[in-house]
Amino acid sequence: MDALSDQLYERLFTRFLETRRMFPDDIAELKQKLVAMLANGVDLLMDRENFQAACRGLGLRHVGYGTKTDHYAILGAILIDSLGAVAGPDFTPEELGVWTQFYLLVAQEMIIGSRQTSSEPLLM
Repeated sequence: MDALSDQLYERLFTRFLETRRMFPDDIAELKQKLVAMLANGVDLLMDRENFQAACRGLGLRHVGYGTKTDHYAILGAILIDSLGAVAGPDFTPEELGVWTQFYLLVAQEMIIGSRQTSSEPLLM
């Protein structure tokens, strides 16, 4: 998973340099959080209520970092591209489809969360 987070942030900052200002200079902790978030999200898929709460809480926090709705499409494309680069030829069309649907679900819930008022409690 370290290779995935390395690929993702390298591709993000190369393709969309303007997003670099949204991140701290040292992104090692963010790389760990990304991997944990993906693993936690997959684990929570069968627990819809907690999955939604976790994603929505994360979306609400990301508003404070300057995240906009259109950033989710950018990140999604880069995540899927990075997964394919790390997995190589073993990344099947079926896996591509599953990861794409997973990311779309996460992004949808984060966008809903980003529209909540900051006075609501964070659930993650």
